[in-house]
Amino acid sequence: MIPEELMRSRYTAYVLANVDYLLETTLPSKRELYSRREIERWAKNSHWQKLEIIETEENIVMFKAYYRDKKLRPFVHYERSVFEQQEGKWYYADGTIIE
Repeated sequence: MIPEELMRSRYTAYVLANVDYLLETTLPSKRELYSRREIERWAKNSHWQKLEIIETEENIVMFKAYYRDKKLRPFVHYERSVFEQQEGKWYYADGTIIE
């Protein structure tokens, strides 16, 4: 799976609130930085609408994830995600929010 495919599958995991998959596809050395409870809360409290891939490079995916909060206010999560490969498998390593 290449980084863009992994990004798309992680978006789907947010839509389905599949926290296990999100943590499993995070770089093992970075997993402790993420709260299972916070991931699940954000995933379940958002009405995910669509994913737009803006640009991809070898290990970077820039994307916009469109969603609505509980009050149905629209938001766009715009991120530059960095992926890292270990033992032939790609993982989400880090992300920077773009404003």
